[in-house]
Amino acid sequence: MSNGVPNVVRLGSVNIERDGIDYDVVRLIKHPHYSNKKNDIGLIELDRNVTINNNTRPACLDQQEELTPNFNVTAIGWGVTEKRGTRQNKTNILMKVGLRVLDEDDCTRAPDPKQICAGETNKVSKSFSFFFI
Repeated sequence: MSNGVPNVVRLGSVNIERDGIDYDVVRLIKHPHYSNKKNDIGLIELDRNVTINNNTRPACLDQQEELTPNFNVTAIGWGVTEKRGTRQNKTNILMKVGLRVLDEDDCTRAPDPKQICAGETNKVSKSFSFFFI
């Protein structure tokens, strides 16, 4: 990584530190309206073609116009799995969680119209966990 910009992409691994095949990044193309976490999507040009196999497949984006409340979605990623004060637990293994789209009344703050408010209810404390995608 150079100046916070990735110069290598690893495909075909669920462990961020090992396995898979590394590809050099030729160019990053940010969304023209990217700002902090808004419009957080882009394209990465790699140094060579990617071979599709059991471990490496395209990430398919849903093409539905609008996600209505209670629609099931999946969030995946690495990084922080839990926060307790200033302490954070992190993982190097790709994690996956099923969530449901929440309506505006269930969100503690109104999301940007281009973001998705999704989460799950804690049946014991009757509270919500939120993810803004």
